[in-house]
Amino acid sequence: METIIIFIKLCFLFYPIYILGREEKSLVSARLPRIIPILRMLLLNPYKEFKKIAIKSYDNKYYKFHYSPSTQAQESWYERQLEYGNSRRIGWRNTLLIANRILEFRLWLTIRSCKNYDELKIKAILIITETRDEGFVFVSSALYSHSKGIKGGVKELRKIIIESAEEHQGLVFNQIPFLDLYLPYLRGNEKGNKFELFYEPIIESSQITKVIMNNGWEKSMGCRTEHEVASKNLKKIEYCIK
Repeated sequence: METIIIFIKLCFLFYPIYILGREEKSLVSARLPRIIPILRMLLLNPYKEFKKIAIKSYDNKYYKFHYSPSTQAQESWYERQLEYGNSRRIGWRNTLLIANRILEFRLWLTIRSCKNYDELKIKAILIITETRDEGFVFVSSALYSHSKGIKGGVKELRKIIIESAEEHQGLVFNQIPFLDLYLPYLRGNEKGNKFELFYEPIIESSQITKVIMNNGWEKSMGCRTEHEVASKNLKKIEYCIK
């Protein structure tokens, strides 16, 4: 029911965008989020649709328009094409940002009924294996020890997850909906250690092949522990460069 309500609201929100998008190669419409992929995120398999959007965003990010203008008219046309290409990159990036929020919400709807960390772990692994893809990335980033607090930590984590999704064809484990911050009742009922019951098995799973350590991970005890588990299980470790 909640998904249907969001769908109706987005229809009203994106109808003007759809009208603008009908104007071929409009710089304004090119910068706007793509309505069809977003609606598919709401109605179809969100993991597969998110992957498609991430791939499209990556393709537009690195697309290069090769042309050597020889006249002033051609040069003017060439500059317009470059500007349009840049607008498309912004549009698909905006689409990816919205798609990520929809994915987080739909993930949360799936896991909110979990009664303990063990159930949460089973749900998470099922979600990863459902895509039938290998080579998932796990992002390790400071949360509670972040300089701007937990909200700043979540914001930073989401940023790295989106960037990683763009670079890895959407194959990133989004742990944000699984945070105790969004499942407060679960933390109150669970007495076990969340890292041992949830995070460690996720990192150890065969679907996770790379762990990305965000800047400042050395100052976070949780990140250091994730790094240790990743090293022990011979996962490829990538460090963010400031």
